[in-house]
Amino acid sequence: MISKSKQKKINSLITRRIIELQSKGYDLDYVIAGGNGLLCIQNNLFTRLDDTVINLVDLGYDHLNRNFKYIHTVENGNGERGMLIADIILSVASNHSVA
Repeated sequence: MISKSKQKKINSLITRRIIELQSKGYDLDYVIAGGNGLLCIQNNLFTRLDDTVINLVDLGYDHLNRNFKYIHTVENGNGERGMLIADIILSVASNHSVA
């Protein structure tokens, strides 16, 4: 069992950034799908990386999994906005390649 003080610090930075981004309209959640796209968790729609603007906005340490998570904003051509939390940096500068 995790103590209450440990629970509070598990992902506090990540949680704060998620809440902040949601308040700015980034209300969808994306995951990396294959090597050339993202999948929206809420509507199960696939978005090609070529049709998406991805920006790295922060880095947080995930105390539960003991690794860093990169927090990205995602905007697609349909006006949908959301976020991607991943173990890798994914941005326009990365040539949209996902290994």
